[in-house]
Amino acid sequence: MALDLERIRSEAPACSKVLFLSTTGSSLMPEPVHRAQLDYLDLEANVGGYRALEIKRDSVENSYASLAKMLRCRVQSVQAVGWTRISHGEPLVAKPLPTAAPSPTTAA
Repeated sequence: MALDLERIRSEAPACSKVLFLSTTGSSLMPEPVHRAQLDYLDLEANVGGYRALEIKRDSVENSYASLAKMLRCRVQSVQAVGWTRISHGEPLVAKPLPTAAPSPTTAA
């Protein structure tokens, strides 16, 4: 499946204004994502965070299934995190690290 670059650029309005080369932790946000986030924040502001999650629970859970399908993996293998720094460190946290022998320079 070929990428539709014109569609991708049209969904990220900033593409028409800037040349964006820094993708180390983020990218230009597509308008559908921007709108979905703003709509959710508006809902949360009106009904509270817990109630907003209750209302949107199906769409949140469906997003994991959609990601798993796109990545061709099990839903249990998909994890969404709040920011890039965590996504790089979490695999280390998920597995116990081997116990190392004490260093000769370590005080007992």
